[in-house]
Amino acid sequence: MPGLRIRRPDTGAVILEITDRITRLVGTIALPVSGSLVVDGGAEGDVWFFYNFGPTYSTNQDTSVTLSGRTISWSNIPAGSTLTYGVY
Repeated sequence: MPGLRIRRPDTGAVILEITDRITRLVGTIALPVSGSLVVDGGAEGDVWFFYNFGPTYSTNQDTSVTLSGRTISWSNIPAGSTLTYGVY
């Protein structure tokens, strides 16, 4: 089965599953507190992303990660967070 499946390391629960099309990983970056990224570089297809908040994350934080077209934007992200993104 082509595609991508990501599970939580602590519980094994599936948190991202794209198995109906072949998936391409484009990159992973360390997130600054706020910013945006345009997924480009000849990567055709629909954009997907997965973020992992750093160890200083608190459920009380008002964080935001959004996708608009091919632009991923984020704000109020804790230190040590990463974003993995690609297309499918």
